[in-house]
Amino acid sequence: WPECLRLIREAEAADGVAYSHVIKTRPDIAVLEDMPPATTLPGPNGMWAHPYGGELGPIAYDHDKSPAEQQEQRNDWYAEQRESGISVSDLFLVLGRSAADGILMAN
Repeated sequence: WPECLRLIREAEAADGVAYSHVIKTRPDIAVLEDMPPATTLPGPNGMWAHPYGGELGPIAYDHDKSPAEQQEQRNDWYAEQRESGISVSDLFLVLGRSAADGILMAN
């Protein structure tokens, strides 16, 4: 994933435009539903995850925290989902552009 982030940054620099969002997925994933409207996508520091058996939706995430604090926050969020019986997939994530820097470097 860090290599993907490098390529994203190179493309942004070459085009002189920053992306507003990044989608992190595996190449063997098929998207069978329409994405939500662009106006509902997470903000620059936000992230959406897809719970197994559920709808794509927001995940708690604070880009202003250190990488260790961000990882702890994600771990806490995933733990809360597991406790409530929801299993969250990281196979398909919609990331605000600022959030992508931390997430793609961590994976």
